[in-house]
Amino acid sequence: GLESGISSESDRPNISVKCRIGVFDDAEQMRPLDEGDYDYLKEYITTIHNAGANHVVLHARPAILSGLSPVKNRIIPTLDYDFVRSIAADFEDKVDITLNGGITSLTQLNSLRSDTTSPISNYMAGRWSLRRPLDLIGVEELLKDESSVSLKETNTITTALENYIDYALTMATLPSHKQRFTTADLCLPLYLAVEQLKDDWDYDEEDNPSEDPPLLSYDEIESLYDVVRD
Repeated sequence: GLESGISSESDRPNISVKCRIGVFDDAEQMRPLDEGDYDYLKEYITTIHNAGANHVVLHARPAILSGLSPVKNRIIPTLDYDFVRSIAADFEDKVDITLNGGITSLTQLNSLRSDTTSPISNYMAGRWSLRRPLDLIGVEELLKDESSVSLKETNTITTALENYIDYALTMATLPSHKQRFTTADLCLPLYLAVEQLKDDWDYDEEDNPSEDPPLLSYDEIESLYDVVRD
């Protein structure tokens, strides 16, 4: 198959596979993962690695195929980061392992990345960036090893919002036969950004000690809100 189509090591493409750390047919079968589950996943990764895969994204929560809604399966069963770390250690220098699942804040991401003993190569987050899209500028700063958001980055957020608003207005005013998105589709990114600005404005450290403090000052939040409102 794939392996036979690669004529030399230099032709080998980068191949990624994303999967869960385990699977249960239904909620009644749900239980803590054991050594048998670990060996099964290890054998699976060995197989795809031998076929050419060199990167595996592991969601640290087992999948429940029936009996739970997709929403509940994002909460149940519990995440098992140690399971992912063990797999990453077994495949170190062979397969890059990316941890996915449950990363919801800059503080948590920074804590995971700061563990110099971890064999995990990378980290993936999805719904965090949907719930708090403006945090992406903080992720960029974190990857650059900078501790705060500068005026340049604040201006970047402003420019991004202005450009998107112009794009949304252009798309919304196209003739109906040329429109690719509904009004709701176009407004959703702005709604999510405004919701984050509202949450950050209302942030109270005493009421939310486990949450990250806002990246932006009150003046910056007001300025960005004005961009959307205008």
